[in-house]
Amino acid sequence: MGIFVYIFLTLVTPNVKPLRHSAIERQIAYLNQQFESGLADKMQLVYPEGKLFSFAIFELSLIEYFQNSNNQEIRFLIDQNMNRMLNDSLEIDFNQNLTPEYGAFYNGWMLWVMNEYLGLNDFNDPELLLRVKAKKDTLSINLLDSFCKLSGPLESHFSSVWPADNLVAMAALNVDYELSDFDGADIMRNFFNDEGEILHSLFEGENVRGSSTALSLYFLNQMKGLDCGQLTSNFRQKFVDNYFGVRLVKEYPDIGGEDFDSGPIIFGYGAVASIVNIKLMTKIGENPYPTLCLFNLLGIPISTWSYKFYLFEQEPMFDIFMLWNFVSID
Repeated sequence: MGIFVYIFLTLVTPNVKPLRHSAIERQIAYLNQQFESGLADKMQLVYPEGKLFSFAIFELSLIEYFQNSNNQEIRFLIDQNMNRMLNDSLEIDFNQNLTPEYGAFYNGWMLWVMNEYLGLNDFNDPELLLRVKAKKDTLSINLLDSFCKLSGPLESHFSSVWPADNLVAMAALNVDYELSDFDGADIMRNFFNDEGEILHSLFEGENVRGSSTALSLYFLNQMKGLDCGQLTSNFRQKFVDNYFGVRLVKEYPDIGGEDFDSGPIIFGYGAVASIVNIKLMTKIGENPYPTLCLFNLLGIPISTWSYKFYLFEQEPMFDIFMLWNFVSID
């Protein structure tokens, strides 16, 4: 009987607002405690950009949840995590000798987070606000000058160009600038193959991936004046299978192996691709609930009085992504 109650509650939690908010706040408490215990450094040992990326997705989740809930405890955590991002010398994990310094991934994700932070209308720390504004100005100038100087894609690491990283950077710049200010439309043409699919990288043999396409579409759909309907439709046709409302995303159009980007691949479906696609669905108005409910169940969530975590605390990046999805369905 207990197992049926557990399954029922796990499937129902994303759909019931009080249960969802309770789950979100326990997830936040758990992840915040993990960051205080050095989670970001552990993520850097696993992923090339793990420290910055984990901080960024957590901060974006906090901001999005605060905007929906106006929970002042969350507002305090937003500032706390922002201080971590500004104080932790995140750039040391990136190459200074790139254009811009530290590359597209660092500058793009940092600028996106700074923009989201400055979109709040509740600031309790004037000194932190000034630091964020100064950081945003520096990042914006670095990216704008670099796109204009190169008139082409930016590297994330030495000799490594990733379209998704460039699109994050472009979307972040597009908050204050038009794409035409840095020839964004022309630069974007480098990111597509002859079939109009978004390339995973500009230096590898296999070049179309479900996870990077879903993430790229999430940011493309937030750029001013772009109609991404056909791109999204093509992605759905080639990568997404629908099982009674559950959207599972293939990592490769045909066949391929697992790596850091894909996460586990089961019967061709990528865990990361399917989870990132939930975020895309919420952005473009599709129903994310069946897919989110399934992954909430597959993650084997455990809730205590204070915390909620997944997969027996073995895959914290899964916890971070699930939080990012949970906060977007309010």
